[in-house]
Amino acid sequence: MTWHRGTPAQEVEEALAQVERALATTRFEDLEGSATTLEAAHDALLSAPADAIAEDALHRLRDRAARLAPLLMAARKGLEDAHRALSRGPGFSSYDANGRSGPLALSRSRFERRR
Repeated sequence: MTWHRGTPAQEVEEALAQVERALATTRFEDLEGSATTLEAAHDALLSAPADAIAEDALHRLRDRAARLAPLLMAARKGLEDAHRALSRGPGFSSYDANGRSGPLALSRSRFERRR
């Protein structure tokens, strides 16, 4: 069975829509597959004859990609920050009374039982 493929511009449009859906639904695990699809569609667009792609379609793709770029960068930064925070373990870094920076572990509370 042969599937009908759209024009290269339509393939890029659909790939960008996949990225947009993944971001909107916070399904970040889908972004890797969407990136592969987008790269393949982009390659097909670059190898297409210049007269086969309408100028307005290229403008739409540029505008959509420009809108998605800051969202992707923000999602990437957020995921990197979360990974860094989770890999540090419990506690945080602060300054001691002598002005030295270092990690502070979470204190373990002890309850004293008095009678």
